[in-house]
Amino acid sequence: MVIVCALIILAGYGLIRGMDLDHPNPLTFPALLLVQLFFIRATTRRMSVSDRLREVTEWTARNFRKIVPTILVAAFFGSLAAVWVLRAFPNSGDEYSYLFGARTFLAGRLWNPAPDHSAFFTTWQILLAGGKWVSKYEPGWPAVLAAGRWLGLPFWAINPILGVCLLAIIAKIAWQQNGAFVAVVTLIIAFLSPFYLFMTASYFNHVLAAVFGASFIYFALDYRRKAGWQSGLFAGAALGALGLTRTFDVFVFLIPFVADLLIRNDRRQYFSVLFILVGGAPFLCALLLYNHAITGSAFMPPAQLYSPDLHLGIFPVDERGEAYPPGKTLGQAALLLVNLGEWTSPLILCAYGIAIAWRARQHTLQFYDWIFAANVTLYLLHPGAGTDRYGPRFYFESYPFFVLTIAAVAGDMLRIKNVSAYGAKATGAFVAHLAACTAGLLIFPYFLRGIVDARMDVFDQVQRLQLANAVVIVRSSTGGYPNEWDPRNLTRNGTDLRGAVIYTLDPGPQLPQLREMFPHRRFFAYERPPGAAESVLTPFD
Repeated sequence: MVIVCALIILAGYGLIRGMDLDHPNPLTFPALLLVQLFFIRATTRRMSVSDRLREVTEWTARNFRKIVPTILVAAFFGSLAAVWVLRAFPNSGDEYSYLFGARTFLAGRLWNPAPDHSAFFTTWQILLAGGKWVSKYEPGWPAVLAAGRWLGLPFWAINPILGVCLLAIIAKIAWQQNGAFVAVVTLIIAFLSPFYLFMTASYFNHVLAAVFGASFIYFALDYRRKAGWQSGLFAGAALGALGLTRTFDVFVFLIPFVADLLIRNDRRQYFSVLFILVGGAPFLCALLLYNHAITGSAFMPPAQLYSPDLHLGIFPVDERGEAYPPGKTLGQAALLLVNLGEWTSPLILCAYGIAIAWRARQHTLQFYDWIFAANVTLYLLHPGAGTDRYGPRFYFESYPFFVLTIAAVAGDMLRIKNVSAYGAKATGAFVAHLAACTAGLLIFPYFLRGIVDARMDVFDQVQRLQLANAVVIVRSSTGGYPNEWDPRNLTRNGTDLRGAVIYTLDPGPQLPQLREMFPHRRFFAYERPPGAAESVLTPFD
């Protein structure tokens, strides 16, 4: 099964001459799904698992405190292995922007002074306006990166650690709501996939946002049981920290929770909501003050100043001014769902729909079961699907609850008499899912390492030549189809222009001004000769 899935993934990506991080291969999803369905039908027809399932459940309950730490350690080292595959490289402009923000905070500044002739050093996702040079994103994630680095952690280790924290919170929620067996199944499905491992190996802010979102759910569930002020304050603080990290994602978690409160119609809980607002208020104030410091307006985030054409709504507009009618945003959601199927397995999407229907019929639905659906729906108001992603990164915050909803069905099945009728198919589906994930973990690293190597070409050439006190003018893109990078992704100079090597865009006729800025440095050009497949680094006078 693993070999067949691996061959399908390899053939699918081979047809487009390499892995496209932004556009999933349309052939891979249906092929994998058909193989998984055939496997379930062929292997579970005569399987009887009722006694075995109960034995496994009892064994899991007895050994829960040993199993969970083992899974967490495996997840951590799996993330580190993915870091090695990616060479700890910020493989997108977004990731580099977060690191830029962290280095800004480590220097004791909210922003950096813009360099002279700043057009030479323009970089994607970095704002250059009003004499300020600053990341365009919310400050929460750069602040956590800076704190981790201040404590002595390398930047690349922070997301793997946060990934373990996320799994620990999810395990606690699953255990409290559904028992030890569901908690273990949730952890296995959640972490053993390319989606989780490569997201936690990246520098994206989604992992921290998922930690804050899961923390909100944990305290919100406690608040719903007790309506106590402590849990309300902690839930509000978690939601506020999420807003300071990814503001839009607050609504992904808040809307299902508010809907649940309205359905329950508990007046005592309505009054206690004030504590949630109080808990989140300091973070909201911090975000508004940060916006005011950078843009001059508390209600204008740096991202809006960076992309003034960007608008959210039923007809969203992206940063290039391109409008997204409902048909296009629906197509975007479909693309991301297919992407999720490729970075986990197609079967898991089918399982989620079945799980929602099952839990609705069994009257066991919880408000967190709807977080993934809310995530998909709300991002119909957002233009674009994210670039240079490891799976549908916009859905990562809700992914653990997507998995928990599926795993919880196993717990529901244990409460009915006819376990065997459903248990055999569920067991087959679990094995088929893990087989597809394992195949992805065998194939994806090969393609991803090739992408990273291609994109690091200019930096690798600088290192091989041992350049110092140099300026590299980036005249050509790096990488290759379908993951080519333009020069604005390569002008990575940190928060000042004091590095051993400075990277600039082609100044054209303004080359004399650039030389005046660096009169004692040697100049090199990174460009692709006519007819050549690769760019080369050469000195020029």
